[in-house]
Amino acid sequence: MISGEKIVGICPIILEDCSLTYQAGPCPRPICEDRSVQIEMMSHLKSIFDSYFVEDYTFRGNGNIINLPSKNISWKTRIIDLQPLSEIEIVRRWRNVRKSYKSLINNTNRSYRIEKSINPRDVYILHALHREQAGHETRPQASWDLMAAWVHTGHAYLCLCWNSAGICEGAVYVYSYKGHEYYGHAATNKDNINHALIWESLRTSDAQTFELGWQGHAENIKEQDIEFFRRGFGGIDHPLTVSRITV
Repeated sequence: MISGEKIVGICPIILEDCSLTYQAGPCPRPICEDRSVQIEMMSHLKSIFDSYFVEDYTFRGNGNIINLPSKNISWKTRIIDLQPLSEIEIVRRWRNVRKSYKSLINNTNRSYRIEKSINPRDVYILHALHREQAGHETRPQASWDLMAAWVHTGHAYLCLCWNSAGICEGAVYVYSYKGHEYYGHAATNKDNINHALIWESLRTSDAQTFELGWQGHAENIKEQDIEFFRRGFGGIDHPLTVSRITV
């Protein structure tokens, strides 16, 4: 929301099927300048619920920041606290990687070329991999364009895995903001190369923290496997305040 030339309210929302979620997780926290802005912004949000047949809205933060009944569904997220980047720090980060992952990482590095990229065009390589892995388009083109824009502005980067023929077999996308990084997206054509891509992000990161994502939220075997995978790079679980509106 804008008053004059000033932004007074922001409510990031992402539509997935009939839910406002982000990769089945919470959307970023709504931010309002004051109570009157909050009421006006949530009134507009309710019209979106009706127009797009939204069934629920999940977001980071306490439900009292919005003017709609909400339920506390908080869980935890895995965060690695990073020391200033140095040779000793890289050794420490490697020591915290799960033992079974180390051979997978070493094997990938022997067979492929892993590189970090700040080229916005490489987002569309990730897009193609994602579409191939899913078997269909999963979300609007505009979302990929925004991801490319964030790389361009220095708020994200990618790590890519290239085979000997120069074909990209996998990519991960990492958000970066004010000294903190968040593992956001991944798509691969080959098994067991994602470990090396995440390790490259950790190995080269000069951030204060690296967030791998939720823990204790899994609702099926696949999500349990994802949580187990994330724990393999070290770090500890931190509380993540999450609220949900059910329409």
